Formats: sequence, structure tokens, C-alpha cells
Amino acid sequence: NLTTYGILVTINGTAGLFAMLLTPVFSRKVGNRNLVLIQNTVNIFAITGMLLTYRMDTFILYFIFIYINQFINSFSVVLDPVIHSEVKDYQQYISGKRLDFTFGAAGIVGMPIGIITGALQPFIFEYYGYTTNANIFYDPTMRDSLFFMLFILSIIGAILNLIPLSFYDLTDSKHKNLIHVLRLRALFADYSAGEATSRQIKETVDNLNKAKALCLLPVPDVRAAVKDYIKIRKKGRNPEAQAAYKKIFADRRLKIDIEGARFLMSEFDKYSNNPFVVFKTALSERIAALSFDGFAKEGIAILAEAKSMPTATPEQRRFARYAKARGNKLIKVAERIKTARIADAGEYDTARLDAALALPDKTKSERKIKAQAVRAEEKIFSKYHKTFGVWTEAKEIVKERADRMKYGEIEARYDEAAAEVAELDLADKAEDEAQALARAAEKERTRAELAARRSPKKNARVLKRRQRAAQKMRPSDETAEAKSGEKNHDEEQKPL
Repeated sequence: NLTTYGILVTINGTAGLFAMLLTPVFSRKVGNRNLVLIQNTVNIFAITGMLLTYRMDTFILYFIFIYINQFINSFSVVLDPVIHSEVKDYQQYISGKRLDFTFGAAGIVGMPIGIITGALQPFIFEYYGYTTNANIFYDPTMRDSLFFMLFILSIIGAILNLIPLSFYDLTDSKHKNLIHVLRLRALFADYSAGEATSRQIKETVDNLNKAKALCLLPVPDVRAAVKDYIKIRKKGRNPEAQAAYKKIFADRRLKIDIEGARFLMSEFDKYSNNPFVVFKTALSERIAALSFDGFAKEGIAILAEAKSMPTATPEQRRFARYAKARGNKLIKVAERIKTARIADAGEYDTARLDAALALPDKTKSERKIKAQAVRAEEKIFSKYHKTFGVWTEAKEIVKERADRMKYGEIEARYDEAAAEVAELDLADKAEDEAQALARAAEKERTRAELAARRSPKKNARVLKRRQRAAQKMRPSDETAEAKSGEKNHDEEQKPL
């Protein structure tokens, strides 16, 4: 009946609310990657439960599985943007560029799948007799056959959705390590541009010093700690078992910290300790130093070197593939210079595009002139990067290595930066205290205004309530102060 239907719809509507409230909690407990896998696995379980219960006389179990399905799928509202941002961080880590808007366009890749599956639905409905008359759903035979097929197709789709997600291995600890690396790169880039802040210098140097100290520690054996705990736990609950249990989590945290420290230091020392990066940088220096008429000649030379390079190991084949790709791109640069009719290979001045974007656009004629100027500059900019992409990329690699060589200067400014950060923290603390005092004064002023409007009898009742509240709060306040070692109780610290 409609009353029951309305109640069920109302209850089902709460699934999304509870899911969005609990998603951050579950994410902190199990991690974003694991939560994605759990979400899709539970989705398969819920659809299977709906398949097994939709023919029952009672609708309670069927509704429970519908609620679980709605609840678990609502996780995506919060979880999908988080996963997307993590993937963008990883893309920035491997390419050095932030591709925020590109990911929106990449969603077009999956559109054909949605179009094809959506086009199949009318044929399925028509096969089971549902065209325009919805009354067939009152026929159990027609309804059950159609529902059965829809559930089977939904389970297959959910399994196909889970398979690629099983290969997603960007855990929370790995993402945290990526963020540390991106911050390190940002420090060198900002310092080279003269934009590094004192806090940025202090935090990065502190992280590197901490990472250097952690790299000297041995990686704890978590499995051995678990085995030790199991042996001790068999003897019963005792302080030794509790200590072994705590040691498992302490070793696990230390292992994650050590792995993160080694990951950060591998990024920091990559221009001296990573053979591929050293080879890549040396080749980039050769490419960056090329003149306008030397691209084809250098490309042919690099291709010849790549063919003569050893390819016995995977690492050697990686070197040869990279050199071969650079050589081919240099030859294409020489070809594009002729076809694109580019007059020179000088650096494109981005100030030209900025000037076009800054043109006035108040009148119709001004907007037209601005649009033409922007299109012209964007065309030149695009042509430049399409032609000299390998050349500009080589220059960026050389510049990044030069920026890394300035770490000695950055480290020398640590004491100055730490002192400045301490001063800023004191100023922020003083500002917070001043704002707290201002809020307290405003509160007292408001209370005084309210007391002036109330009668003396009502003011007496309000005062009694405050005194009773103060009596209830005082024991907990005294306990907290005793724990912190504070014994100076003045009237300003007591609650009203």
C-alpha cells in the first residue's frame, strides 16, 4: 500500500546521509584504496542478496539489501573526488605536470561503454514483454523473469568494475610519500624563483633530516612481532602480552616511516645515485645546448648511439629505449621546423600571452580585438611547444638539476628561517589570544546588556544557574589542571 511505500522510501533516503557522514571515518580506518575495494565488493553482495530475496513473500530482506546497496554506493559521493585527487598527485609525481582538467576529458573514454550498455536495455525490456505498458509488472511471471535478468547483468557489471580496481595500489602511505616528494620539488622550484617561504624551508629541511636519521635504522620485522605476540598470548593475558601487542603497531608505524624516508631520500639523491636519472640528465644537457640547425644532426647521432648500446638487462634496454625516443623526436623537430615555418627557436615569451589576456574587453570592439589577439598567441604558443617539446623538456630537466644543487644554500638559511617561523608563530598566538579576549569582552558586554533588560528576580535565577554549572565543572577543571601541573587558579580562569 502507499503508506508502507512512503515509509520505505523515506527510510531508504537516509542511506545517502549516513554514508556521507561515515565515509571519512571508514577512510581513516581502512584507507581510501581499501575502502574502494570494500565498497565494490559489498555492492556485489547486496545485488546478489536482492537476487535471492526478490521472490520472497515478505519484502523485509529485499528492502534491507536495497538499503545496503544504496548506502554503499553513496560512498562514491565523498570517495570519488578523493581518489581523483590522489591520482592527479601521482600523475604530477611521474610527469611533473598537474593535469586537473585533463581528467575530466579523459572520462570521455568510458562514454562508449555507457552508450552501448544503455542502448541494450530497451532490447532486454522488449524481449521480456515490457514496452509501454507498465501493468506487466503486476504479473509475477513477467516481473520475475525481467528482474532476474537485470540482477544477473548488474552482478556481471559490478564484477567487471571490481577487476581493474583490484590493481589500484596507491595506498594512503604511498600517497603520503608522494606529497612529501612534491613538497620537496616545490621548495627547490620556489627557491630558484625567489618565492620560498621561511616555513617552507624549515619544514622541508626538518623532513629531510628526519628522513636521513630514519634511513639509518633497520626495518623492523612485523611478522616476527606478530608471531612473538601469538606465542606470549597463548600463555594468557599478562603485561608481557600487552607490550607485545603494542610492539606490533609500533613496528608497523616505524616500518612505514622508514619506507617513506627512503622514498624521499631516493628522490633527493636521484641526480647522483639513480643511474637512469643521471643518464637522462646527461642526455638532456646535450639536447638543451642545441642550436637551431643542430636538431637533425644530434638526433641521428643519438639514434646511432642507442643502436650500439647494450641491451642484455632490463635496465640497459630502458636506457636504449629512452635514447632512441629522444633521437627520433629530435629528427621530427627538424622536420616540423620546415613545415611549421618557424623563424627561430628562441624561448617563447609567455608575457606575450599574458599581455593579450590583459587587453581591455569592455566594449564589443575591444572584446573582438582581445579574442583575436589571444587566439593568435595561443596558436603560436601551441605551435612552439608542439615543435620544440623535446627541447623544452630537456631544458626543464637541466633546470631542475641546477635547482637541486642549491640545497646547500637552503640549508644554510635554516636557522634564519626557524627564527622567523618562531616569530610568526608567536605573532599568530598573540593575535589568537587578542581575538579570544575580544570575544570574551563582547560576550560579557552582551551579558551585561541582557542583564540590564531583565528583572532583578530573573537575574538572580540566572546567577544561580551559572553558579550550579560552575560547581559541576570545577572538579573536572581541577583534575585537568592537576594532570598538567598547573596550580595557579586565578579568578579569570574559573568558569562563570
